[in-house]
Amino acid sequence: MSAVLQRQQRILKIKAPTQSQWVRRVQEGIPAAAIEELVALGLGRQMLLSVLGSRSTLERRLKNKAVLTSEESDRLARVAGVVALAEEVFGDKAKAVRWLQRDSIDLAGQGAPLRLLATSQGTELVRERLEQIRHGIFA
Repeated sequence: MSAVLQRQQRILKIKAPTQSQWVRRVQEGIPAAAIEELVALGLGRQMLLSVLGSRSTLERRLKNKAVLTSEESDRLARVAGVVALAEEVFGDKAKAVRWLQRDSIDLAGQGAPLRLLATSQGTELVRERLEQIRHGIFA
C-alpha cells in the first residue's frame, strides 16, 4: 500500500489493510463523521462541504451519524488523498492545509486548490501541480 494511501486512511481514521478493501470501503460508504477529521485539520467546514456535495444534506448526515453515499465517500476520499499528498510534498500538515485553501494563480485561475477537488478533472490538476512542486517546477 502506498504511503499516500496510508496517510489518507490515517487522516480519515479509517483502516483498510489492502487497496482493494479501501476501494470497497469507499463504495459501501464512509461514515459522515470522517468529514470532521478533515475539518479538525483546519480545512474550512463550509468550503469542504460544498466540495463534497450538498451542504444541507451533508449536515443532516453528520447530525444523524449516517454513512455517506458512494459518490460522497469518493469525494471525501479524494480530498483526503490530496491532503495526504500535499502533506508529503510540503512536509507539514499546516503548510499543506494552507496551500489547499489559498487562491492559486497557477491553477488556471480557479481559486483555492480545495475548490477544484469537487471534480476528478480538478483533482487531477491539483495533483499535477503538487507533483510539479515536489520536483521543483514552480512555473
